Amino acid sequence: AELVDLACQAPAGSDGLAILPWLLAERAPRWDATLEGAVVGLSARHTPAHIARATLEGIARHIAAVADSLDEVGGITTVRATGGGFSSDLWAAMIAAAFDRPLEVLAGIEGGSLGAASFAATALGVADDTTSARTWLMGGDPATRLVEVDERLHDAAQVTRSLLAEHLNR
Repeated sequence: AELVDLACQAPAGSDGLAILPWLLAERAPRWDATLEGAVVGLSARHTPAHIARATLEGIARHIAAVADSLDEVGGITTVRATGGGFSSDLWAAMIAAAFDRPLEVLAGIEGGSLGAASFAATALGVADDTTSARTWLMGGDPATRLVEVDERLHDAAQVTRSLLAEHLNR
């Protein structure tokens, strides 16, 4: 929460600062243990707020890279998110912008467990598909908050996307 509060003090795009968040052996969609992070565009004008914001923007764009890979296979029509981090309006808006799709934030749900249970119910024939399984498991549709794509944040996400791609192609 403190990081997000700090990030709120910097503008979308962090005044040209980008942080590429590959600090550990990287996971999906790259699966590259040698991939290194980077700080791009850092100058004396940047504050801790810019660094916090650029970090979140980089992480959001990297998460969206997984969706980009899935789009190549079959397309994603809906993005749903769960977890305490999505109680932050800024984080939810950054994710929607990075995905370039509205985001449905499901209130009070542990998404990983619900997803696993939905797949299990479908595989066992209890439900026809994961959507009806989720409804069955929840006893109805869960409360959701729709986060639309903010064009200002989307433009900043596209700059970060370009920087990520450029760094990967070196």
